[in-house]
Amino acid sequence: MSRAAPPFRSPHRTRQKWPSFSKIPSPLPTRSPNFPMKNPARRLQGLTLVLALSTVIPAQAQNEKDKVQNLLTSIRAGDVAAVRAAIEATPSLIAGKSAAESPLLAAIQSGKVGIVTLLLGKGSDPNQLLDGQTPLTIALSLKDENWKPLGELLLAGGAKIDGRNRDGDTPLVRAMNFRDPWPDEKVEWLLARGADVFRRNSFDTDVLSAAPTDEKVALIVKHVDVKRTDAQGNTPLLRVVARNRFEFVRTLLERGANINAQNADGDSCLHTALQFPSTGVLLKPLLDAGANANLKNNRGDLPLHLALRRRLDEPVIADGQLGNPLIHSSDAEPRGEQIALLITKSDINAKDQFGLSPLLLAVLRRDPIARNQIIKRGPRSDATTQFFDASAQNDIAAMGKLLAQKPDLVYFRLADGTTPLHVAALWRALDAAQLLVQKGADVNARDARAETPLFEALSQPTGFFAERARSMAKFLLGKKASVNAIEQNGSSVLHRAVQSDDAALIELIADNGANVNVRDSLGWTPIFWLMTHSSNLKIVRKLIEKGADLNIKAKYGFTLLSAAAILPRKELVELLVDNGADVDGEDDMHGTPAFALLWGGRAKNQAEVMSLLLAKGANPLQTRDSVNLLEKAIAGNFPDVVRVLLATGKFDLASTPERPSPLFKAIENNRVEIVKILLEAGASPSETDGQGRTALQLGAAGSVGMAELFKIKTAPAG
Repeated sequence: MSRAAPPFRSPHRTRQKWPSFSKIPSPLPTRSPNFPMKNPARRLQGLTLVLALSTVIPAQAQNEKDKVQNLLTSIRAGDVAAVRAAIEATPSLIAGKSAAESPLLAAIQSGKVGIVTLLLGKGSDPNQLLDGQTPLTIALSLKDENWKPLGELLLAGGAKIDGRNRDGDTPLVRAMNFRDPWPDEKVEWLLARGADVFRRNSFDTDVLSAAPTDEKVALIVKHVDVKRTDAQGNTPLLRVVARNRFEFVRTLLERGANINAQNADGDSCLHTALQFPSTGVLLKPLLDAGANANLKNNRGDLPLHLALRRRLDEPVIADGQLGNPLIHSSDAEPRGEQIALLITKSDINAKDQFGLSPLLLAVLRRDPIARNQIIKRGPRSDATTQFFDASAQNDIAAMGKLLAQKPDLVYFRLADGTTPLHVAALWRALDAAQLLVQKGADVNARDARAETPLFEALSQPTGFFAERARSMAKFLLGKKASVNAIEQNGSSVLHRAVQSDDAALIELIADNGANVNVRDSLGWTPIFWLMTHSSNLKIVRKLIEKGADLNIKAKYGFTLLSAAAILPRKELVELLVDNGADVDGEDDMHGTPAFALLWGGRAKNQAEVMSLLLAKGANPLQTRDSVNLLEKAIAGNFPDVVRVLLATGKFDLASTPERPSPLFKAIENNRVEIVKILLEAGASPSETDGQGRTALQLGAAGSVGMAELFKIKTAPAG
């Protein structure tokens, strides 16, 4: 008879070699084939042993588990004697194989001071992470008075006061956010025992950064070591300056903090205060308290240099007699006062890291107030400084005298590449600009930011000063200044112009051949900068006439129509759609303009804009991430938009196998007003969900408002 074919075996599998049972040790005595077993009693004994072994190991495991549970029960009951007896009988129990079996965790959470004392004495680790937290943090998180004696016990037993949990947080960082009757007392307790306010967690956050309230910071400054520094060399004083509260500074100074301490970068408290506009109000009290205004940081800057380099973003007007721009903003007055304080306290001739004097910095920032204050102090100035200042002040007589001595001044560049023509254009000093160009100045010279003088001419042209900006721009364009120059961030001359919101100036640039579709580093063309609540629609129309692409996408797929819809601004949306913007054009952030409208939050004219988009052809049934417009409007609680969408008659109000009905969605999101709208539109309250519950039942069991709405439906007839 032929032999059957072997079953298929994969070539990638090796044949399993089963072990030889004859080689496995057995508790039974083996029997040689030549020598039959003569003692049946011994055979029975072997079988008994096998059966015993099969039950001993599980029994031991169960016994161990019972011991753990009995120990935890004794701990929670506060039975010190039983706990001691259990641990002495089985010392291994004290370690606990997991947080759930940890005697120390159970004792701390139960607030059993005596048992914690016993466990620490028997060798419990006071720094072992229990469920991701240190024992000390767990003790401090208790909402009863036992937190303090337990904390003292743990510290006495070797707990680290700055021990980190699994996120790297110390007990002090965690205590900052405790909500119980003793949050402040716990913080003070830790600080009094040496907790480190500068210890950072895994997210590089320390206590001063994590402090949620000024009250918590006040606790810290009362106890912190005022001479300690963090990894960057910042003292507590330097750190609290950023909180913009002088009472913290005063407390630290009263406790002996050095007001002129400098960090690893050489920054003092004055340097730090000038890093943020809001903290500049601390300058006067810091100076009054003895802060040295002449300390340079490692970069070579005085605080005055930092103050002068801050950009002037406030609106400006012009002095009718001198034509100089003067600050006209409620935010500018404090800045002027701050700089005035520093000017009186600082070395007026000290140069910054770029070799620029305070006078030159004031000129480069087009800050006439600071410039005049510095001039009053009589600073030393060389020919270069005098020439740049004269170019700003439109003083062609002084310029002529200096050029007679040093003709090359017309080509001179400061450390950042700024030329005298840049300065003349910035200050709109037309006579000075004409003289410089006549003497050979390059109208397309670029500074370190790749900006030409034309960029400077377009900076902040407002009020009477705007006319001077237009005159300067016309002059430079007439001298072949490049209308399509690009600066280092990708912005063009037209980008700079549209940010001025000056229609005449933008028209001038556009009519001189500016590329209306050039992109900046964000992928924005100039028209993107006009997608605002208050932009001039005349300017938008001008750019459209010049060929602006209305369907171009910025970085991340952002479109113009989506930007206008988010505002939402009806006139702007209509202008874009009427000139070719795709009403259903998708971007990668918000979907279509209709979804962008709902993404922007509730607005008064939101329903009007949705009506407009639908009237212009937007698809009401469009979806994004499997959510349609009606569902998005329900989730966002936009009842007026829901009405507009329902008016299209395109939506099925009944559930489908794929999705619950709009009514169920509205009930789920507790949208009482929208539920009412849906019921009025014909949604059925008797419709059932997958569990057989009706909308009526779910609504009646919902919030008070929802239940009230359904009350009439649930009332008995008659």
